[in-house]
Amino acid sequence: MISSMKNKKHLQSIISVALLIALWQITAQIVGKPVYYPSFTQTISALANLALTGSFWITVTVSILRVIGSFAINGNYLDILVMFAAGVVGYLLIKGGFPLSPIVLALILGPMAEGNLRRSLVMSHGDYSIFFTHPIAATFIVVALVSLLWPIVKHLLTKYGAAMRAREMQSKQ
Repeated sequence: MISSMKNKKHLQSIISVALLIALWQITAQIVGKPVYYPSFTQTISALANLALTGSFWITVTVSILRVIGSFAINGNYLDILVMFAAGVVGYLLIKGGFPLSPIVLALILGPMAEGNLRRSLVMSHGDYSIFFTHPIAATFIVVALVSLLWPIVKHLLTKYGAAMRAREMQSKQ
């Protein structure tokens, strides 16, 4: 049991070191200047010692690299504020119990969907009826509306069913 815990701790340390080296390289590429390594073994040993000291110092190091990376992209302090705001929103979403996978999916597919919407509106000269006159598009709209409205309808049906059962119980007594 103890040896497996040591192996797990060792594996976590190796993964932490690899992530720190990757973040260091990414930050260097964003800034556009090469990173000076005193020597590879010194860097690895320093990062391994950092990883073994505890998660607090890893969190501090990663946070510093996040701030440097967000500033280095455009050289704008507003990007740092946007990064912190996105972190707070993400934290609140996690604490609120919202799944993050649909949000990530929306952030990735949203711009593509918007571009295709614009393209189809340009092709139809701004006429929105193109989405309702074609059967495939109408099917997708109906499926999307059912997907959006189903939780509300299910809640109302459950509430209505419970009220009906309560009335039946009262009428039987």
